[in-house]
Amino acid sequence: MSAGLKISGIAGQVIKAFKQGILDKAETNRKLEELLAGGRINQELLEALLMR
Repeated sequence: MSAGLKISGIAGQVIKAFKQGILDKAETNRKLEELLAGGRINQELLEALLMR
């Protein structure tokens, strides 16, 4: 992350999968939005993590 933050938990695993090439940008964003819908992350975190 550009802010130098260490991410852990389920959102961190999604980002890790993206960085390792397991997920593409669209799938990463979709998974993060699913986490928001499921109440696993909040809107602020989603916006910080979305791949633009």
